[in-house]
Amino acid sequence: MLIYIILVIILVLSLLLLFSNVGVRLVFESELRMWVKVGFLRVQLYPIPERKKKTAKRKKKVKEAKRDSRSEGKRTERKITFEAVWQLIIELTPVLLAAMEHTRKGMRIRCLKLHLTISDRNPAIAAQRYGKMNAVIWPLIAAIENAVTVEQRNVRLDLDFSLHKTRANGEIFITMRMYRGIHIFLADGRRMLKLVLDFMKAAKVDQDHRSMTIKKPTDDTAA
Repeated sequence: MLIYIILVIILVLSLLLLFSNVGVRLVFESELRMWVKVGFLRVQLYPIPERKKKTAKRKKKVKEAKRDSRSEGKRTERKITFEAVWQLIIELTPVLLAAMEHTRKGMRIRCLKLHLTISDRNPAIAAQRYGKMNAVIWPLIAAIENAVTVEQRNVRLDLDFSLHKTRANGEIFITMRMYRGIHIFLADGRRMLKLVLDFMKAAKVDQDHRSMTIKKPTDDTAA
């Protein structure tokens, strides 16, 4: 009898978890930040928050920080170009729309904010990029609003020839039931994750190749 009671309790808790609201909040400014909210629980996924250090491990952490600061100059950052981001948008758009079609009105976008300022050292290239982004962003937003409920939207695309560099900041907050999130991940989530990981890998390979071509003349001159 006790086993049946335990199974019923587990079943009820599982159902409550599956039908609980799950929220994902993304904020991108100078860096990307990501939170996940399940019921009243809110967890920061990226960047990973630092844990409280114990007094016994402080010296070890300080030594590691000094070692990292010395090797910081040797590290290479990812090179993300407009063309790479544009290709990622083109590849992600059909997958994203298919995922929203699976949920229909079960997904809610509580907040959708985007401020994109297009710029480049070459004004002609900046104007061309501005036209491309307008041709994609506004139809994409219209398709999103037709597929899911968008409660708050604030999207701006500007063209500025004086910045010489494209800037973007925004925020998106999505809520849905847990079982719908599992459905999206099983149906389309793995494909979206693969596209993003391939994008980041290609950016790193591009930067590594660039750093090798820059270092080669230095080695020859040193020899």
